Amino acid sequence: MKNIVSTHPAEVALSQAEPAEFATAVRNLGLTQVRAWVPDKADEARSAGAKRTRRSRENAQRQGVKQLSVTLPTELHEPLKVMAARIRAGEPAALVWADLVTTQNPMPTPTSLPPAPVKITGWRRWLLRWLLPTDLRNLIG
Repeated sequence: MKNIVSTHPAEVALSQAEPAEFATAVRNLGLTQVRAWVPDKADEARSAGAKRTRRSRENAQRQGVKQLSVTLPTELHEPLKVMAARIRAGEPAALVWADLVTTQNPMPTPTSLPPAPVKITGWRRWLLRWLLPTDLRNLIG
């Protein structure tokens, strides 16, 4: 590797200058010497509250509980809060779910499809027959 030597007079003068002269010349260029401290560990930047929250979530996850954030219609918020509270209280999830499903108003299902402008054939017909409930499958033909 070849050393590149600058021939610019200012660089030559700075490279041959004493440390004090070098510092003066650099200050004259508008630069300031700084001393900075940076964190070396991410854990030290966390607050005590953040550490406590992390430990609490880890403990809950070991017990099989984990937070879930979902976006739902507002009419479903209260039933889900009730379900979560009952499950946290110790009731079996399947029984709570069955109880809430029977007490909630069932969603209306259409009894007939509007007449299709074209006949559905091929894979679309197969897909619809696979996805639709039994009472609606017969309407496709």
